[in-house]
Amino acid sequence: TVRSNPTNVEAQVRYLSILLDEGKTAEAVAVAHTIASLHPTAPSLAQAARATLAAEQYGAAQELLQNNEASAHWPSDLLDRALADFYAVNAKTGLDEMDRIPQNERKGDYYLARAQMLTAQNQWQEAKLAFQEVLRTNPTRPELYRQTAVLLIKNQHAAEALQLLDKAARNLPDDPDLLLLGAIALAFTGNGSGADRELKKLETRWPDWYKVWLVGALVLESQGRPEEARPLRQTAITLGAPADINNLIDALMILFH
Repeated sequence: TVRSNPTNVEAQVRYLSILLDEGKTAEAVAVAHTIASLHPTAPSLAQAARATLAAEQYGAAQELLQNNEASAHWPSDLLDRALADFYAVNAKTGLDEMDRIPQNERKGDYYLARAQMLTAQNQWQEAKLAFQEVLRTNPTRPELYRQTAVLLIKNQHAAEALQLLDKAARNLPDDPDLLLLGAIALAFTGNGSGADRELKKLETRWPDWYKVWLVGALVLESQGRPEEARPLRQTAITLGAPADINNLIDALMILFH
């Protein structure tokens, strides 16, 4: 479609997402450049920008968002632009963009983005305050718990992630991703037996869910138990898991982004 009609913005945005999913970042950046030149509507712009941000292609995200009239009218796009500027330009520029967002529009996504920025700057005490605001403003949105937990674990704060996920379990007791992240957090805190126990429960509740088998295999491999991990990994692949995830950090970024 994009070959026959290169001005089809919706097709270009979908093509961008496919390229990023396949790890073809150089081609994806070129497509992002094309999308930016087409002056997309705000929804298409937001979709393309979030795809590039999720893939950590901050320069491409910034090109999509800067000087684009559509992004000036959507608070969520102001937030995306702040993230892009933070990573592609400098920390001060990104945080200055955050300060431009009106107080009454600062919801959970705002505080999560602020926590990301502060964590990247190693301003951990300030980041913890932002994490608290994430859940105060949106206590029942599972994706905010999920993204916050991933950020905490990735930045070596698994104990704090575990506390967060304990709270999440009370508000959202049947969310499988949050329960699985709890098992991962246990593994990162060194509680291997606790992680194994939680994974066994998850295997019983969701036997056809490849994530639980894959994470089980990765936990066993991290404990130096490759022989026990092998059948779990094979089950995960049979159920549709990517074959090239080799550690828990990879799993965090790919399975829970």
